Amino acid sequence: VDVDCWFGPVFLGGWNFNLYGNNYNSVYINSKGTISFGSGIIDWTPDEFPGATYNQIAGYWADADFRPGGELLYKITPEAAYFNFINVGYFNNHGNLRNTFQIIITPSTGGILNEGNNVQICFQDMAWAHGDVGGSSGFNGPNPGVVGADVSASSGPNIQFGRFNYNNANYNG
Repeated sequence: VDVDCWFGPVFLGGWNFNLYGNNYNSVYINSKGTISFGSGIIDWTPDEFPGATYNQIAGYWADADFRPGGELLYKITPEAAYFNFINVGYFNNHGNLRNTFQIIITPSTGGILNEGNNVQICFQDMAWAHGDVGGSSGFNGPNPGVVGADVSASSGPNIQFGRFNYNNANYNG
């Protein structure tokens, strides 16, 4: 993993994931803190939902940078897919602050998450809010980090849990 890249398609091992009524048997893993459906994404400028133009789940969509270290690991099982962004730095090649989070998706009949849920986003340690593009020192800029899920239609179904852009070093998700 580098600074601007995606990997996929990653097949879900025989089960489908339902995103707002659309079924997908594969996913793309994106270096900017998202997983997407139908195509990979290289977009370091997060858009507010529902304005984004991608079918995606944003664990923490921001200007992540793996060059100073960090890992992006995934595991596909018959019950779930796990996507782990571990100790990820921020653009431009900064490793002094790191974010660690996980996206879990399941089939509709999966028993991993509570009944009626097929997505979970988990946070372990969140130390930065935004990369250097349009801001400074990983904390402020015109496009805050985004957490949620969206479809490509500008007015389609979505859920935005938050936009994050504290203007100091006290950010801790």
